[in-house]
Amino acid sequence: MRAFVKCILIFLVLTSSEFCSGEALLPAQILEKCTAVYKVSDTYKAEGTVVSNVEINEGKTTLETSFTLLLKKPDLYLITWSQKSGDAAIQSGAVWNDGSQRCLYMSTAKAYCPMDNDEMALGAATGVSGGVANTIPSFFLSYAAECALPFSRLTNPTLKDSEKIGDDDCFVISSPSMISKEETYWISKANFLIRKCSRSLEAPESGRAMPEMTDAQLEESVKAMGEEVTEKSKEDIKCMMDTMAKMNMKGDLTETHVSVSSPELHTKDFRYAPPEGAASMGSFGEMISSTMKNTMHSQCRVPGISMDIPTPIPDLEAVHNQYPKSTLDAALQPALAEAREKAFCSSCQNNLKQCGLVLMLYADETPDQSFPPLSPLPGTLMWVKEKVYPEYLADPVILVCPTEQAVCLQVNEEKNLEQKAKLCFNTSSYWYLGYALPDEKTGLAFAQAYRKQVENGGDFTADLKDAEDNPIYRLREGVERVFITDIHNPAGAAMIQSKLPVLIERPGHHDDQINVLFMDGHVERLTYPGAYPVSQPFIESLESLDTLRNTMTPPDEDMPAQH
Repeated sequence: MRAFVKCILIFLVLTSSEFCSGEALLPAQILEKCTAVYKVSDTYKAEGTVVSNVEINEGKTTLETSFTLLLKKPDLYLITWSQKSGDAAIQSGAVWNDGSQRCLYMSTAKAYCPMDNDEMALGAATGVSGGVANTIPSFFLSYAAECALPFSRLTNPTLKDSEKIGDDDCFVISSPSMISKEETYWISKANFLIRKCSRSLEAPESGRAMPEMTDAQLEESVKAMGEEVTEKSKEDIKCMMDTMAKMNMKGDLTETHVSVSSPELHTKDFRYAPPEGAASMGSFGEMISSTMKNTMHSQCRVPGISMDIPTPIPDLEAVHNQYPKSTLDAALQPALAEAREKAFCSSCQNNLKQCGLVLMLYADETPDQSFPPLSPLPGTLMWVKEKVYPEYLADPVILVCPTEQAVCLQVNEEKNLEQKAKLCFNTSSYWYLGYALPDEKTGLAFAQAYRKQVENGGDFTADLKDAEDNPIYRLREGVERVFITDIHNPAGAAMIQSKLPVLIERPGHHDDQINVLFMDGHVERLTYPGAYPVSQPFIESLESLDTLRNTMTPPDEDMPAQH
């Protein structure tokens, strides 16, 4: 009986006198009728694809996301997706509410977790699903009842020539919107359901309208990404929103639905079994942290775009539970990862520049203008903590690259300042060389000399000797003059300083890029492997020194260090 009543309601919507003029319908009337059909429908089933053509700066890529979609009012859903670029699989996932639990599975985390509510579940899935978790659910499910529909952002709907999608003859309505230069919907003339929708990734002429976020919404977004709520983390969210609004991006996203039906569905139809081996996690924040760990060091790349994939960052707008229409458009997901990576890399470079200032201040106040000595702890390529902290280095967190989310979170949660400093020094993302190493030959000789020094229980307060008894000089102001071969070149010293590496970032934080601080204070982002100081032999020699931490008995870490 209930199904019969539903059929009558849908029939009345489709045949109401207001809409009997067929082709003469106005765009607003077609959109209104489409909305009404979803409102009176009880179930929805479809499969299809989302194709994202993304162009950022000089990089271009095409992502294809296959999906299945099951919906039942008021709030049951099962949405699955699988994304690839060319023949390379990127990521897959599922979000579901079977009436007893709502969960999200992400292959990038190899895990699934419970979600607090439908807004959070579908919002977190929007970006990684290519937008499927938002488009039809926002018309259909109860969570979106108080929210503006996607049609509401269209600023000037215009009816184009009809087109066929499969066997369906469709109205085609196109319009600029508050978030896009142009959005287009293909709406079936037979049943007024959306068969296809497309969205330009270019911003409208007036600029992309990003939602103003309250302080509470900012905190929710920070927590959703598994980070500690601080003024800085909230400011980072604002910066990412601004970056998205200003980003120069081209391309389009096209979502196509096929095999559309409204069958009878039961609770069991919405149950989902995560793949074998998937871990069960307690919260979304925990799963996001796991995703960051799994993907941040990945060398898998989307062709043409410098970014780690798949990105763990969910659609921020949907995550803060207020804008399920998703103004941070699902297709912007690759761009958001790009923006986040650029922000991380910039922050990492700033860390190194601050370290450079710290070292210069230290050297300026020592009698021989030397840089701080290396730690005597085996395999700890960092300066002696007590020499620099806290007099010259007030905030030791600059020793940790911001991509190391777990370490940053641990540091921020540590209340004991001394323990916080020790944690930063012991887990630094950077190798401090402490010695003047102008070329790869000297760099490799340093690695051998370092190993010999720690084996003999020595410290690093003096110059070292290589295997041929040549000196390896400690870093100090003026040491560059030792390497000048042309005494008549007044710029020689400055040239040498600009090539002497002081701090080198460990590989893996920024894909195949490594940030390096040089003695003159400038920082370069270099591709690894490349030329010295990021040549493979030299980097591997430094990595081999890291292993000494676990194989050698350290001296008393509180032993006094002398210049």
